Amino acid sequence: MDSEEMKRRTKIFAINIVRLTEKLPDTLANRINKNQIIRASSSVGANYRAYAEQNQNRILLIN
Repeated sequence: MDSEEMKRRTKIFAINIVRLTEKLPDTLANRINKNQIIRASSSVGANYRAYAEQNQNRILLIN
């Protein structure tokens, strides 16, 4: 799996989590949990993109 495929998959994962949380009942506990799981799922992609960018910069410096 290349970098672009991983970026695409993490984006789809975050979108699917948002869609899943929209189906949950709107209670106080669920609102808190929805916000947390959405933040966590979207941070997976953000962290991967930051890592990939840093790794790409490191490769450019070495060459």
